[in-house]
Amino acid sequence: MKTWKKRLLVFVAMLFCLGIFSYISKNFWFEQFQIYSLGKIEVAAQNFQNLPEDIDAVEIFMLSDRRDPKDTNGFAGDFEPIGTKEHKAITGADAKEIVSLWGQFLIGREFQAMCFEPVYGLQFKRKGEIYFQTSVCWECSGYTIPVSFLGTVHTVEYGFDSKSQGAQKLFERLQRLLPLPQKSEPKKAQI
Repeated sequence: MKTWKKRLLVFVAMLFCLGIFSYISKNFWFEQFQIYSLGKIEVAAQNFQNLPEDIDAVEIFMLSDRRDPKDTNGFAGDFEPIGTKEHKAITGADAKEIVSLWGQFLIGREFQAMCFEPVYGLQFKRKGEIYFQTSVCWECSGYTIPVSFLGTVHTVEYGFDSKSQGAQKLFERLQRLLPLPQKSEPKKAQI
């Protein structure tokens, strides 16, 4: 048998063995990818929970479920980007307080419910550059974090303990700085 035929036979045999190995271990590799992905989300959540001390400004956005094509804020809602109604830039002691309150509540997947209708968007800035941007929903205890997968940044939702004292203080502080409109109660039919 000629040399090139032997090499071709060995190559085909190796491909066949690799194919069998891949088929047998396909669930293993899928699970490894899931572990990797979930781990990246957990690490990103911890990193953004402990913000650096040199955050010098926080921009607060009141979010809207209606999207204006000119609004390029980058905040994410349940299924698509969402718009903003108002925003306010905070610096100095107020910004430091918000950064401190941000790190005072527990985070984890177990806190998040299925809805995601954020009312506030926050941009934590240092030296004029956005360090971290998030949409926050106190109803479902969820917020967004950027996570890099295979060179692309994706926004994923993560949970926090919205009922905790730190989260409630943060919500109250945001309400004082940029109050949300009061929800109107539906009128009852008169009989």
